[in-house]
Amino acid sequence: MALSLEIKNEILFLLGYPAKTIIDGSNLYNSIVADRLTDLDTFTEDRVESMLKDINAVRTNLTALKDQGKLKQVGDIVFNTENNDRTVKSEYKRLLKELARYLDIPLRGSSNMVSVCL
Repeated sequence: MALSLEIKNEILFLLGYPAKTIIDGSNLYNSIVADRLTDLDTFTEDRVESMLKDINAVRTNLTALKDQGKLKQVGDIVFNTENNDRTVKSEYKRLLKELARYLDIPLRGSSNMVSVCL
């Protein structure tokens, strides 16, 4: 049994890769990433699917948090809402790093830095 194309694309999206990364003949094709997503044993596939469920649950949590009000204080009672946001965000990042390490595929960040070699 192999990972479905849908699951492979979800992994690519979460780890920051373009969808064409695993399409042979594409100018974005990366044979290393493509190889690491094929020929996985059933235990690894089950673990990856479990990790994806956890990641999707945390993404749902993040989406729900953005719709919540940011109430700080009611009378003498003060709520600490920033800590809750940070906790969920750090959990999301931790799960992404765990998935990347498990599949041995580097996690691509959203850095805007560019290096130029002359």
